[in-house]
Amino acid sequence: MAISDLYLAYRLEPASQLPYQSMSYFMSKHLWTSLAKDKVLSGIFRSVYEAIKQLKNKGINIVENKYGSWEQIHKNQLPYVFSSLTNVLEERGLPVSNFLYAHQVDLPFYNNTKLLNIGVEAPSGKQGYYSALLQGKDFVLLDGQSKTIYDFNARHVYDFNARHGIHLDNAGQAASYLRFFTDNISGAKGEPFPTVESVTDLPWSYTVTKEYIVSLHQYIPAMSVAEYEDSEGWRIQIGISHQNNFFTAQFLVEKNGVVAMLSNHALTNPLPVGRVSVENGLWLTDYVCEW
Repeated sequence: MAISDLYLAYRLEPASQLPYQSMSYFMSKHLWTSLAKDKVLSGIFRSVYEAIKQLKNKGINIVENKYGSWEQIHKNQLPYVFSSLTNVLEERGLPVSNFLYAHQVDLPFYNNTKLLNIGVEAPSGKQGYYSALLQGKDFVLLDGQSKTIYDFNARHVYDFNARHGIHLDNAGQAASYLRFFTDNISGAKGEPFPTVESVTDLPWSYTVTKEYIVSLHQYIPAMSVAEYEDSEGWRIQIGISHQNNFFTAQFLVEKNGVVAMLSNHALTNPLPVGRVSVENGLWLTDYVCEW
């Protein structure tokens, strides 16, 4: 949540439907026609695009997609995905949205499990997305609560065949899980804690400039992963954003998937970013908010 990294929280033309985390991929395809419909978003994207180009010209590598290769969900699967989400919303007495797109990516720390990004237009007219897990026919809406993820992890704790359980056996799996976990939980006010590994991971507001984005790059810490004491888990240091704050944090990621923040330290003054929030599982971004 790219996530903060939430750059496709608005309707795109079918030909340019891309996963929300992949902002720089979106821009690399020069899909400006959709952006032209919204002057605020087109201004933000232009600033970020020019900043990325300037950083790359300096030989600086930019992490373009922290989740790997997203793909469109096959048309034969779409009815099941959309009906599963509709059923969950109706069971909770929530309004059903108009579906715009759906994408998926494999998660390396689960077996046979995909992370779904389902773009919608809510009855209010706002455009956002739902995040969910799909394991076979098991559809789980991620609603911003850590308990939802922990409950999913615990379902197969006694599955000795380990067909579906969580696997945090190496540094790569632990790092991927922490990205997934922090991107899909929120604080008391429904605002998330996404990891920040690149300037593309922030939901920049309409006030941001190319110069500011370029200057922020130097403050983004490189992720570090090390085994925790007695190999009970992994200690990970990474950049995190929350509201308009940006800080570095150390986490303990236990091998059963439980995450604890050990420490944090502010890196910069408040950032010119939009307000990202989740309510009843619907993630929205306000790019013109005033903090």
